[in-house]
Amino acid sequence: MAVKGIDVVKLMTERFITYMDTPKEVRRERRKAKEHWSSRWFGYIPFSLQFARSRTKREQDENPPSS
Repeated sequence: MAVKGIDVVKLMTERFITYMDTPKEVRRERRKAKEHWSSRWFGYIPFSLQFARSRTKREQDENPPSS
């Protein structure tokens, strides 16, 4: 059991050191390149729903209901 704990600490230390060794500009570029969490988890479903919602709203604004 203690061996696994040592492995976890070793892994976390290695990741932290590689993080600190990378320049800030590279870290910022990596952060900007990430896709949004909703598209990462659910694909393009949220995008298509948002697009459909905005499309129907735009059509309603162009053609107001007549009274």
